[in-house]
Amino acid sequence: MSKALFFSLVHVSEKAAINAYELIGSGNKEEIDRVAVEAIRSGLNEQNASFQIVAGEGEIDEAPMLYQGEVLGNEESEFSFSVAVDPIEGTTLSAKALPGAMTVMAITQKGNLINTPDMYMEKLMVGAKAKGAIDLNRSLKENIDRVADKLGKEPSDLKILILDKPRHASVIAGLRKRGIKVLSPSDGDVIGSLHLALDKGSIDLMYGIGGAPEGVISAAVLKALGGDMQARLLLRSEVKGQTPENEVISKTEKERCEQKGILVNTILALDDLVLEEEPIFIATGITNSEILRGVTKGLDGKMKTDSLLIIGKDRSTHFITSRYPVTIIN
Repeated sequence: MSKALFFSLVHVSEKAAINAYELIGSGNKEEIDRVAVEAIRSGLNEQNASFQIVAGEGEIDEAPMLYQGEVLGNEESEFSFSVAVDPIEGTTLSAKALPGAMTVMAITQKGNLINTPDMYMEKLMVGAKAKGAIDLNRSLKENIDRVADKLGKEPSDLKILILDKPRHASVIAGLRKRGIKVLSPSDGDVIGSLHLALDKGSIDLMYGIGGAPEGVISAAVLKALGGDMQARLLLRSEVKGQTPENEVISKTEKERCEQKGILVNTILALDDLVLEEEPIFIATGITNSEILRGVTKGLDGKMKTDSLLIIGKDRSTHFITSRYPVTIIN
């Protein structure tokens, strides 16, 4: 991938964040997501390259745009890529004007990102310093002990991120009872992986059950900067309970996994999730976070964005500040 294409894709991400700006705090998650989706879709269509969505806004029957399998851009181009994208990572955060919302994309050569159904995924992640210490076959307690040993720390000195979801309540309570420090924001799978990959020092390990698309994007972040991750796909009935409705959804999830040659409840290593060593990751802040500032509008009417470009080829990180002379880019 050329440097020109790198920065052209950063520009696409910035358009999505700017389009979301006027709706920050509106409470309208659907509209914020819609305008960001439109910006990503139109931006990718303008590139002289082909992009197949492997993780986006859902399956084809659920999402009119950015659905899994959709091909954008120039299909006749010699350059073909797989893309995992979340136009608004943290739709609730942006709708409530809370910190941590971003536009995120992960890109590889075509066929090098796992193509999972849009379903639940159990995830265990660490940064480069703890690479090789995690194993989903072991209990979370064992993994914490192994990571602590690898980092030369006591388990009680570790900082662990687990999203504040009902399904995690007993896990969080059990860890805190042991004296383990648990950060429990409401949202932010990908931003957690960024803290690990960038070695910000605020997180040593991340665990939880969340969306598979966010898991694929997180895997690209960690692969690009030498971190580690293990995951496994879980059926909805295993996560949300065995109701008739969940059983129907789970049956469909299992069938789609079989069609893609992926086994449910089977551990996926980082190399199973991202099949190449040189993924690209792009993020643009929508609301402020410790990593990226959100979109701002200056007194001169210009919009300012902060973005992050990670290039796996040389494990480099590039923080990019841009200014645009328009309020919203359609």
